[in-house]
Formats: sequence, structure tokens, C-alpha cells
Amino acid sequence: MIVTKDTRCDELLKAVGFPGKASFLNPVAGLHWQDFGIEEDKHRYHALMGEAPMDGLTIGQIADIDPNWNDPSMLEGMQVFAQYAVKPGFYHDVYKGTDLEGETALMAMPVPNARRFVVICAGGGYGSCCTMVEAFPLVKPLLEAGISAFVFHYRVGAAAHYPNPMDDLAAAVKYIFKNFDVSEDYGVMGFSAGGHLAATFGTESIGWKKYGLPRPSVMFLGYPVISLVAEYCHGGSRKNLLQEDDGNEALIERYSVDKQATETYPPTFLWQCKGDKSVPIASTQLMDKKLTELGVKHIYEVFDAVGHSWGLGTGTLAEGWLDRAIKFWNEL
Repeated sequence: MIVTKDTRCDELLKAVGFPGKASFLNPVAGLHWQDFGIEEDKHRYHALMGEAPMDGLTIGQIADIDPNWNDPSMLEGMQVFAQYAVKPGFYHDVYKGTDLEGETALMAMPVPNARRFVVICAGGGYGSCCTMVEAFPLVKPLLEAGISAFVFHYRVGAAAHYPNPMDDLAAAVKYIFKNFDVSEDYGVMGFSAGGHLAATFGTESIGWKKYGLPRPSVMFLGYPVISLVAEYCHGGSRKNLLQEDDGNEALIERYSVDKQATETYPPTFLWQCKGDKSVPIASTQLMDKKLTELGVKHIYEVFDAVGHSWGLGTGTLAEGWLDRAIKFWNEL
């Protein structure tokens, strides 16, 4: 199937055998223009799509929803999705046979004979999972570098209450080790709230060690939520993760990565835009300072822009960041 900007998301899902799984791909699936709280956004979305449900938007219309979303890489990512989604062994339910069956999706794009892999966690404020924006666009360059890619859709919205997303990510990594011919030389990648999930997985206290898993070799973190302290945090991510415990100071500290990181934290490639309006730059500055104090090998790139949700960053100041991150991994 050839994907263009005029391809409807629901038609793409149907064509590859994923009807009814819109939320695994479309970041605004199930929403209506009236669901947005900011009046400016309501008018813009209504002008974009009228009364139609967002499940029926085209790839181009979805790309137009957020000016930060990277049109060229999203389209290329959807072509990768269309190519791999029809192959046997693409979709995996890590909770199959349990009460949580159908709640998550692990989408596998292995490289033959390659044992290195990366798990990708897209952002979305723990309210959605923007795999179209911040996961599938990253797959092609990873595969070209000989690294298998696994896009993971964890529980979001009402189901994102801690520790559910971390339980999901740990279950996904365990599933990969059990069902694929991979090594322990692996990476975890995440963006925004997905970056918080990935970054938290790098800690011993509530991440890899707690779940009896090997430590990741490397973390790739794009504009991640690091601290849950109000002045450093994306409030929606904290609210969706902590829910009724949103003001619990002990939990805020427990889920602030800079408070939990130790000398064993994996080598990290970290980047963000200086003028990010969703996650304050102070959040990644805290992480950079903490990793420096701990002596953890890392690279911290800051770009003089206001962008967020850039993903692969094609055509932006961050373009090439993934190439540099892979080089960092290769040189460890």
C-alpha cells in the first residue's frame, strides 16, 4: 500500500488488518473537536475537520493538528507501518491470555540476524500515545543502522495510573527477550511523557532492576518529562500518571527521575529545545546536572527553538540527532 498525505488513518488501519485499533496509531483517535479545552484549538480543529470524528482524518490532516508535528517524517513513518503491519509477527499483545489483553500493543520490526534492539515509547502526556508522530518515523533509520525496532503502545488515559505504564514497559521488554533472538545490548527511547516512562525505566528503584531485567545499554530521550515538581513538569503528564494522588509529594519525588537516578544509570543521549512550551527546559537541565554529578556518560543537546514533539526532527535544528545518538551508542 502506498501511503500519501490524503490516506485516511482508519482506511490505512483497515487495509493492514487493524480495524478498531485506531488509538494504536492515531494520536487523536476517539476525540471530537469539542473535546479540546482551549477555545483557539476548538476553532482550529473545527475548521480543519468539521463535524467528522478524528478517527477519519487523513495523514495530512493529522499532521496539521500540531504545528510541531513533523510532516515528512510522519508520512515516511506511516509508509514503514504499512510495509510491516501486513507481515506475520508484527503485532504482539504482551498481556495475551490475561485480564489486560488488548490494552497494549508491541509492534515488531526486527532486522534479520541483528541482536541489538530499541523499544520506542511515544509521548502524549500519558493521555494518548503519538506513535504516528514519535515512534514509526524513527523506525527506518534504526533498521538502516542494523538495529531492530519495537514500537510500544502502553496504557494511557484513565488506565495510565501509576505504576501501569511502567508495568507495561517491563512486560514488553520481558516479552522481547522471551520471544525474539536478541541480546542484552538494547536501548530504550522515549519522547515527552514517553520520555518520562523511558527515563524512569533507567532507574534501579522503579525501573529495570525492580523488574529483574538487564540494564539498558543506552537511553535515547527526546524532550522528556524528568521531574514531576510543578515548576519543572508538564502538568498533564503528572495528572494522568498520578491521578487522584497528583499532590502526593512522596510520589512526586518517587517519579522524578533526577531524584531516583544513581551511578548505575545507563549512558544517555538527551535533547530538547530551549523554548519548549510543553516541558520546561529546566527539566532536562536537572537531568544533565544529575548525570554529570553521578559521572554517567551522556550527551545533552539543546536547540535554540520553541519546538516540542519533533520526533525524528527532519528539517529542524535537531535533524540528525538520531544518527548522533547511534554513534554515541556505538562508541560506548
